[in-house]
Amino acid sequence: MALIELDRVGRRYRVGGEIVKALDGVSLTIEKGEFVAVTGPSGSGKSTLMNIIGCLDVPDEGTYRLEGKNVSSLPFDKLAEVRNRSIGFVFQQFNLLPRLTAFANVELPLIYRGLDSKTRKQAVLRALEAVGLSDRKHHRPAELPSGQQQRIALARALAGNPSLLLADEPTGSLDEKAKLDVLLLLSALHERGHTIVLITHDPDVAAFARREIPIADGKIAPDSAEALRP
Repeated sequence: MALIELDRVGRRYRVGGEIVKALDGVSLTIEKGEFVAVTGPSGSGKSTLMNIIGCLDVPDEGTYRLEGKNVSSLPFDKLAEVRNRSIGFVFQQFNLLPRLTAFANVELPLIYRGLDSKTRKQAVLRALEAVGLSDRKHHRPAELPSGQQQRIALARALAGNPSLLLADEPTGSLDEKAKLDVLLLLSALHERGHTIVLITHDPDVAAFARREIPIADGKIAPDSAEALRP
């Protein structure tokens, strides 16, 4: 069973008096354990595709199955449950709460999930160790450089042991050294078995993935074996 299956997915938006088709009959399969980069320029449809894959939005047409479950028409409260249990998000702007420590930022989604304090602590410490920041757990975001803030955000995404890591331009706010550190960390997480979908317009970032899926005008190029990298 594939982790992600999109079958002829479409998504339309009204812009002024005009209907814009952001996704146009997209069919796509991503297996467990893959590291995939979805690439394309601004306006190509990659953000809309990310929102569908991340259960932040639903398609107007077609079917989306996540872990074999049709999530295409779930109400938004049920989509929130799917996101909390199955998807770890990493965004360009980190989205850390400034008054909370690194530990508390990583712990927050686990509190929403209803886990007990002992289980939460173990999960947070494992996630911080996975990103190499166990010694920064008592620091607040403003006390950390941007690269470490993004690694804290990555730890937060990992803490709930999600089926999918969904990273939206995760290096867009970083300098070159921090960018490389985060990309190498994503590669290492993939080697440990994590499924990663990376959204980027940067070909240098996409090169760290094992498979690239280009999108333009709401459509993707044929998804063939030649797109797979060794």
